[in-house]
Amino acid sequence: MSAYTLAALKKLSKEDMSVIIMDLQDRVDKGLTKLYQEVQELNAKLEKQEGELAVSKLVNSKLIARLNAVEKQAYSNEQYSRKECLELSGLHNTISDENLESTVLKVFSKINVNISPVNVQACHRLSSRGNGPKKVIIKLSRRKEVMEVLANKSNLKNVGLEDSLED
Repeated sequence: MSAYTLAALKKLSKEDMSVIIMDLQDRVDKGLTKLYQEVQELNAKLEKQEGELAVSKLVNSKLIARLNAVEKQAYSNEQYSRKECLELSGLHNTISDENLESTVLKVFSKINVNISPVNVQACHRLSSRGNGPKKVIIKLSRRKEVMEVLANKSNLKNVGLEDSLED
């Protein structure tokens, strides 16, 4: 302490010192009480937020489970919708998109499956990474037709796709 402070303290009587100490003690007690109240309030807020967090985590896990179920169902529906689709490879890229459907129907007729053009919902090439022939996807209107083509697909070995194009 500085010499001034020491000199001032020596001039104080024991009674004055006692009053100052009591005042300081009172201020410290009030400060501690206030701090204690603030800590209690913060603890209450923390408990409330921890409860809300637990509820949020539970809701989040349930939503994730529901999302997974919905994604699984969407995938299943998507796969189900593809049951009317066939993938044909080996057709040359030189076949124009306008003639693609009629060429595919010629291939089908060569394997003894007669499908009317009315029953073809879509017919287009798929993108490919290489320089070879692109695969063709054909969506038919009925699954029975798809099953008939699949049942007769072994006949494709006896029919070259080039032969199908010549007719």
